[in-house]
Amino acid sequence: MMNYKSGWLTLNRTCNLRCKWCYAQCTEYLKEDDLALSSACRLIDIFSDLNIRHIVLIGGEPTIYPHLFDVIDYCHQKNITCGIVTNGIKCAEADFVKELAAHGIRSVSLSLKGENEKAFKNVTGIDAFGKVLHAVRLCLSEGIKVNVSMVLTEENIDSYLEGIAQMKALGVERFRLSFCYHFNMQQVDSEQYLREHNPKQLIGKFCKNYDKLDEITDHHFLLSEGYPLCLWDDGIIMKMKKKRQITTVCQLLAKCGLLFDTKGNIIPCNAMPFIKLGRLDEDFTNAEELQRYMAEPKIIETYQKLCGVPDEKCLRCEKLVNCGGGCVCQWTNYDLKTLLRVTGVVNG
Repeated sequence: MMNYKSGWLTLNRTCNLRCKWCYAQCTEYLKEDDLALSSACRLIDIFSDLNIRHIVLIGGEPTIYPHLFDVIDYCHQKNITCGIVTNGIKCAEADFVKELAAHGIRSVSLSLKGENEKAFKNVTGIDAFGKVLHAVRLCLSEGIKVNVSMVLTEENIDSYLEGIAQMKALGVERFRLSFCYHFNMQQVDSEQYLREHNPKQLIGKFCKNYDKLDEITDHHFLLSEGYPLCLWDDGIIMKMKKKRQITTVCQLLAKCGLLFDTKGNIIPCNAMPFIKLGRLDEDFTNAEELQRYMAEPKIIETYQKLCGVPDEKCLRCEKLVNCGGGCVCQWTNYDLKTLLRVTGVVNG
């Protein structure tokens, strides 16, 4: 039996932005690809019966889902709290934010797409940085906490702190950071990819600015780290672990998350929307049937393939328990041996 501790519900695939590095690009942002309200309620029933007490509403862009408040209300009826991951554009409307507060939303996770006007437009194609700042102010004024997340890339690793500082000045207290990963099922040249997207260089720049990040956020940030820990200096990892500023094993590797897409399919990860593990009404209709289905050999084998270590040497590494081999997505672009060779790291 899987021991689910967290849940995600994908409400829609349409979005009011087109970000360069969006994990959902392959879904084509179809306007008609919405989760039916009846299906949403049944999936919430499953979350409830599995004793999952908090779920995250995602998209697409969940704030433009037509049944958002119905879903929120039904969650609360089931004694489930829900968070919303949003780009913040809709939250620049005062009436909408008042509705969020009236329906019991106490916090939102705002994905900040750029650290300033120029960067925001470069990533999204839209000049809306000012709207996002206004959205933060509106949410905070209505008693809705804003947790800001940022994806760290080669383009913003030297400048993202500008955005963190602006959000902190507005009253945001908590920040979540992650590195950009691409799930790529196409054949790629590993060495060329790594020379263009060198994770060791990205990590080095992050470490260089760690003290400043720690100061700006008053120590309240969390890095969701998915690179193998052999790329890091042990000192900075220990420093962040001591302050509870880093997580290194995702819900997929820990096998503790349950994600549904807009058709009621179970998917392994938000970045893998095209991998369907099982579907509501075809493979299960309730929580008990879902648990039995997820224990079938074909599902177990799929998880073993997805979550296997990238190299047998990892099995002898003392860091494996805290590393898990790193984010599954990266190994679709290169292999561990090439990674270590190109970055000049010797696997411990």
